[in-house]
Amino acid sequence: MFSIMKNTYKLEFKLFFRSTSAWIGILVLLVTGFAGLYFGKTFIDKQNRAIEKAAVLQQKNTQNNLEHFGNDIGLFFFHNKFSMANVPQPWAAFANGQRDVNPYLISATMLALEGQIYDTEISNPVSLLFGNMDLSFVFIYLFPLVIIALVYSLIAEERESGIWPLLKSQTNQLSKLIWKKFMVRMVTIYFTSIVLFLAALLFLHLPIDQNLFAVSVIIWLYLAFWFAVSFFVISLSKSSNYNASVLVALWVLLCVVLPASLNLVLTQKYSVPEALQNVINQREGYHEKWDMPKEVTMKPFFEHYP
Repeated sequence: MFSIMKNTYKLEFKLFFRSTSAWIGILVLLVTGFAGLYFGKTFIDKQNRAIEKAAVLQQKNTQNNLEHFGNDIGLFFFHNKFSMANVPQPWAAFANGQRDVNPYLISATMLALEGQIYDTEISNPVSLLFGNMDLSFVFIYLFPLVIIALVYSLIAEERESGIWPLLKSQTNQLSKLIWKKFMVRMVTIYFTSIVLFLAALLFLHLPIDQNLFAVSVIIWLYLAFWFAVSFFVISLSKSSNYNASVLVALWVLLCVVLPASLNLVLTQKYSVPEALQNVINQREGYHEKWDMPKEVTMKPFFEHYP
């Protein structure tokens, strides 16, 4: 019995890999996955080099300022800059997140601190619009598309090519046959994801800890969700065009429309003041202090810090 099942699965794998679309889907995932690893690591390495350089420059500049303004603490703090860095964790190369938008390194003086903490480096807005490619992008967006491409015509193709009546006449266990074809595609996709995970583990030097276990489980459950959705749609016994349209529409809804809608709702609920108005308020608030009596500022300060 076991040998029969083994031979059946071998045959299904051979039939599956004879398809050009199967090889194209796997190659797309592997090529984009390795590219995501490279670009993600390159992006984080660039930030790490900037942070290391800032630390060296701060020590050098601090020493120079001590030599020039060491006798006047006010002048020292006026000229000296202190670097603050959001050091990327090992998993940052796997998923860059918003590190390209939010500042990861700030060099601030003690003068007008409030205005400096929101400073960011000038970036290409087109690059920010498209974002950075990393491995998480491949898992979240491309894997579901390849799953849809491999599964949407699993039953409909047999019906549309006229093979379905022939299969029905040869066996009364069509559900098992369809399930075997489906399992072949699941094994292939999960094997591809494991290959990319092992590559990430070695290339990004990820620690083997609970984070690795958690990320692996979440991603594999995510892939299982898309397989479940695809299986449900094809089980409705509709045409291949119908299956493809429904599955792609669900992908657009869940991966594009829903996140964009949530972002829009949060932006409206927690709105950020316009940048130019912030700059004007900060400059007016800072410069008008020079025309005010010192007691207006110092009295609340001494009450808070007696």
